Amino acid sequence: MQDKTIILAGGCFWGVQAYFKKLPGVINTKVAYANGLTKQTSYKELKLTEHAEVVVINYNPNIVSLPEIILRFLSIIDPYSLNKQGEDEGLQYRTGIYYTDATDVKVIDYVLDTYVKQHDNKKLAVEVEELKNLIDAEDYHQDYLDKNPNGYCHINVMALYQNFCNVVKKVSIDEINNFSFASLSFNLPLDQEGIFVDKISKQPLFSSNDKLREENEYVVFLKPIVTDAITVQNVVDVLEIYSSIQQLHIGHVKQVEDNKNEYYINKNLLSFIDIKDIENSEFAKYIAFFVK
Repeated sequence: MQDKTIILAGGCFWGVQAYFKKLPGVINTKVAYANGLTKQTSYKELKLTEHAEVVVINYNPNIVSLPEIILRFLSIIDPYSLNKQGEDEGLQYRTGIYYTDATDVKVIDYVLDTYVKQHDNKKLAVEVEELKNLIDAEDYHQDYLDKNPNGYCHINVMALYQNFCNVVKKVSIDEINNFSFASLSFNLPLDQEGIFVDKISKQPLFSSNDKLREENEYVVFLKPIVTDAITVQNVVDVLEIYSSIQQLHIGHVKQVEDNKNEYYINKNLLSFIDIKDIENSEFAKYIAFFVK
């Protein structure tokens, strides 16, 4: 799958760039101005040209999915605030998702609609439009918080290091030692949707969307459901996989052609939760990953 691009407006672009450039799977970012009235503008002219401050994100969809990017975006902004984020107010600080690939619209709309339904049907102030009139921001603004670490930021950049699966609590060593790892078979029909979770802690690890096949005692996946669901460590030249919260060894990585990875996960350490059982559970936000 080729690299993709999505453009996000989340208020002042300094913090939004600082957040997303650290996300695994993001190849590069830049700050820019987009979806204004003119083909040229500058920071000083934004009130006249009505461009939004945006971050252009180029990413590898084999590592990070568009639903994850959008959900993380919604988590670092106030998606209900019109033309205002933090202390910044004005049309240039509006929130929006701008696409370059029309096939992304279905995904964007589904994720946003799901988010609204899960938050009391409260209307979002996030606009969704095709990208137009994109102009790179001045060099001064590029990677601003790297150059000025104490600079103003309206979002919590460190939120990236707070695991996305925050509904999960670590279980005790005694619970692990007393757990029965009964063998399970995952010969699932291709159209059966759901999530694979850590059998002990119930941490979501993988999606049926990314299940490639079963191979002996392993289920093989293209990527984790979110980028921080697992950690990978090089142990004597083998890339071993651990669940990020419980830090249990669950499998290994094989690197294949085209710089892709395949994740071999011990099926005895997994439980499967069907999508129909997710909606009213603590895992409801993962419905956004199953675009209809």
